[in-house]
Amino acid sequence: MSLNIPDGELPVLMSLARLSDEDFGGLAKAISKSKPAMPTRFMEATAEQVPQIKDAGAIINTLFALCMMRDRALLPAEELATDVADAAEREKPKFFAPKDVETLKTRLAILLKDQSLGVAAKAADVLTEHSNVFCEARMLSDIRPVFAGDGASAPAALIVHNLQIGFHSAGRHQEFYVALDTDDIKKLKQVIERAERKTTALQGIIEKSGTTYLKV
Repeated sequence: MSLNIPDGELPVLMSLARLSDEDFGGLAKAISKSKPAMPTRFMEATAEQVPQIKDAGAIINTLFALCMMRDRALLPAEELATDVADAAEREKPKFFAPKDVETLKTRLAILLKDQSLGVAAKAADVLTEHSNVFCEARMLSDIRPVFAGDGASAPAALIVHNLQIGFHSAGRHQEFYVALDTDDIKKLKQVIERAERKTTALQGIIEKSGTTYLKV
């Protein structure tokens, strides 16, 4: 499998290859000890265990991407590790000495087999596997005057809220606006509160089944 590694990932791979054996052992142990969680929580929990490794968070993020690639391409961990290391050597031969390449292959093969890491990466993939994925929201509120017939005076006013929804679609950030009045705000609040109650109920069902609940 021929890979092209983004320039931003090459320093991360180099950092992983050049960790001391002791630090790599600590990183591998921290990853295996971390409970399955959503990527950000997993990364934070793991990085806290190895504060001496400054690039721990970046390394774990790269591993998430590789885990998703492995699952989508149905590749064994060893094969993907070899492809990545060979690509790194091909693209940056001055920085990846033969020893670094072999070390990177071995370490990637070990880490990409970790079950907790794989679950976290898969959870992110499942969560975002939609055509439109929510990113952010903002409410803009305005006072709108109601003018009299000739427009010379405004005897009344009302409040209008504009809900801005930001989302990602096909890798692009997009947004749209929806106008709401006060009653609409109440309806939206009720919908959200009901969703929160459903989350609690469904969480209980998941936990009773013995399945790990991944908090987002």
